[in-house]
Amino acid sequence: MTTFVPKGDMVRLANRFKEFARVDEITEFRLEMTPLIDSCEQKLAGYTNDNENMREMIRRFDEVISDKVNKMSLLTLEKKIGEKFVRIRSWDDLRKNMED
Repeated sequence: MTTFVPKGDMVRLANRFKEFARVDEITEFRLEMTPLIDSCEQKLAGYTNDNENMREMIRRFDEVISDKVNKMSLLTLEKKIGEKFVRIRSWDDLRKNMED
């Protein structure tokens, strides 16, 4: 005994297939998108590399500036010490002159 599917069910089923992509459409989409995705990945890798290089340059710049600031601070300190204090040798000479 053969049973038939009602025509309305078949129409609904056929309409459901319109909601899905066909294999040839997916293949065509993949062929179009693969080069674009590859290009984006290459650009991203380049940007990542550039970013790492820039971070290293900034780190090195900060290091050099810090060294220069430290040296400058030492020179400033040395100058201020020279202005505010008398050298021992000069003090000894001054004391010796006062005693004479």
